[in-house]
Amino acid sequence: MFLRKITAVLLAVLICAGGTSCSQIGGFFSESSSEPESSVEESSEPEPEPETIQFPEGYSPDLTSWELTLVNSTHKLPDDFEIELSDVTVDANTGMRVDSRIIEQVNAMLADCRSYGCPLYITSSYRSLSFQQGLFNYNVEQLVAAGMTETEALEETRRNIATPGTSDHNLGLAIDVVTGDWYMYHDDLNESFEETPAFAWLSEHAWEYGFILRYPKDKQSITKINYEPWHYRYVGVENAKVIKDLGICLEEFWDIAEGKPVYVQTEEDKKPFSNLGGESSQAESEGSESAEPESAA
Repeated sequence: MFLRKITAVLLAVLICAGGTSCSQIGGFFSESSSEPESSVEESSEPEPEPETIQFPEGYSPDLTSWELTLVNSTHKLPDDFEIELSDVTVDANTGMRVDSRIIEQVNAMLADCRSYGCPLYITSSYRSLSFQQGLFNYNVEQLVAAGMTETEALEETRRNIATPGTSDHNLGLAIDVVTGDWYMYHDDLNESFEETPAFAWLSEHAWEYGFILRYPKDKQSITKINYEPWHYRYVGVENAKVIKDLGICLEEFWDIAEGKPVYVQTEEDKKPFSNLGGESSQAESEGSESAEPESAA
């Protein structure tokens, strides 16, 4: 111990003799600096309020009008719902029918798109509640036959098929449209239809006939439905123009009309869900009460 003390003293003397001050030596042997750490002051500025979407001045929609009826998993049609239907006789699968009040607009849109050089083809239109129930029951039966329990089959079916009264097609105001050429080379309806000239034409002109793209790509977190570039819904010309100009979906339209705040979407809001899927030519991506969008027949 004595030897170590002598060694330390000699080391200090040698360093001082070499030009280093003894005060520096003291600092060298100290355990920590006495200088306080600097702190970063937090900003006291309040975050800006999110921007809300408003209807054009003087525009006030009537939510009780038939063309604005909202149908989804939280807005179900009554069991006694009935409408007068008309057959679509051109550019459509056999048996395609729509609400008689929109047959002229449907025919006009089909004719004008054909004149543009992109003849459309209707693959699905009105579906009765009984037909929708039949689709649902059949799918459950097939899954049970494949080995699922009835509970499992019901849960799986709800992920893929709209329950009766919650499908936009039950209204008679919705049509699924693609082109004949595209339809010929695809086994099911899928997002690649958005790459066609026909989709570009519809994106620009569908509102002129009273139609909107019912399930846009950047609204899946709101509609809870997969992006469907083929699914168009009649809402009336004036309403369709407002929806297109504001870049909103029908659910947001209703919220604004009811006085609820609708905010401009962030990029995070627009992100698609991870379980996206397509639908067959007689399929419908609607109706589940899940928090995620689904693809339903």
